[in-house]
Order: sequence, then C-alpha cells, then structure tokens
Amino acid sequence: MNNQQVIDRIGPKLVDAGFKLGNATQSYLRFLFNLNTTPGVNSITFNVLQTDGNIVATEQRLQITDLFTITHWSLQLIKVGTTSTPSAAEISRGILRTYPNPQIFTGTNEADNLMNIYNGNTSVTIDRDKKIDAFDNYRFYRVDTAQQLLGMTTAAPAAPTGATAAYSRDSYPSPNYAYAELDPNITLNGAGSNQITVSLPDTSTLTGTTSCNFLVLTCRGIKWQNASKLNG
Repeated sequence: MNNQQVIDRIGPKLVDAGFKLGNATQSYLRFLFNLNTTPGVNSITFNVLQTDGNIVATEQRLQITDLFTITHWSLQLIKVGTTSTPSAAEISRGILRTYPNPQIFTGTNEADNLMNIYNGNTSVTIDRDKKIDAFDNYRFYRVDTAQQLLGMTTAAPAAPTGATAAYSRDSYPSPNYAYAELDPNITLNGAGSNQITVSLPDTSTLTGTTSCNFLVLTCRGIKWQNASKLNG
C-alpha cells in the first residue's frame, strides 16, 4: 500500500474520531534507548514525545501537536563510543545494525545476549488502548551474505569464495530491507499517551564492554501535522 492509499484510508477514520486533520506528509520517527544505562532488564520502553526527557542525537520524536500513522517499522542496534555516555558526534556516526554481528559486538556473550531482543516482542498501547499485544521481534531480524568484518582473521568465519578481504560493511540490499510492514496501521497521538515496549525473555546484560549499545526503533509512515486534539 502506498502513502496516498494510507492517507485516503486512515484520514476519514481520524476525522470520525474527532481529529482535525492538517497537512499529511511522508515522514519518520526514530527512538533510541541506551542499553548501557540499564544493564539487566526484561523490558524497554521508548520515549516517544519530544517532551519526554533528553533527545539523543539522530532521534526524531513525535511533537505533541501531531499524529503519526506507522506503516513500516524496524528494530535495530548501534554500537558507538567508548563509554556509557557517548557524544552526539559518536552517535551520529553510528551504523544501524539489523542483527548483533559477533564480529562487531565482541564482548563476552555480548552478541548472544543481544539476541534476547530479537527473541522478544513489542507491544503498543495508545491512550490505554492496546493496539498491538505482541509483535514478534524476529520479524525485524536480517542477516545478509555480506557481513562486516567477515573473514577478518583466521579466528573469524572464512571469507566467502572469491573474496580477498573482509567486508567493510553489512549488506543492505533494499530501501525497506530492515523494515516489517505494520498492517493494520496504528496512529500515535502527540497529545495522548503512547507506550511502545520491548519485552525480553531474559534479563541478560545487553551492554557493550568497551563501548555503548543502543536499541533503535525507526517508524516510517504519515505525519498528520497539527492534528492532535491539543489543537482542537
């Protein structure tokens, strides 16, 4: 379904719900959670609104005056810096990972522990109405043939046939490669309560040992500008 079809389908439903729709535009949201600040957890809740605490570099939060309809979303990882409080510049250079590459997440059991995320699920509650009970996170998991540092050392997996050196980056073969479609779509309400929670099967440590790990949720879809009931 293309963006115009989403606008044509969702718009009338939002009007019926009492929202005054402004300009509808293609956009995205991105939320980051610092895994080093809470070493052993069994759930992670993202800050969704611009008014919810400090905004981390590369985040794109929802403004309280807007609505946002999610059509596709992706749960990824970044590994940056040397401490639990990396700089904005370090975060801005972070590479989005579609899986915990053991050549990158090299701490003891680090890559294995991060698989807790992909073996867990994500739920969404908006204004006390549970929109998604449990979206299995394995639908976000992507591992392509080209994996960064594959074949770097004799201890690492052998380089693919014909390769003369390790890959410099993970493959990302299509624009929506890391994204799962969300159907039916859900709409976040800037003037309401939006709870997006990742539930984990275990409380294993998800931190980096000499770096900082972040969990990143990116949502693509339609932003309805100035449409929340704050403007009603």
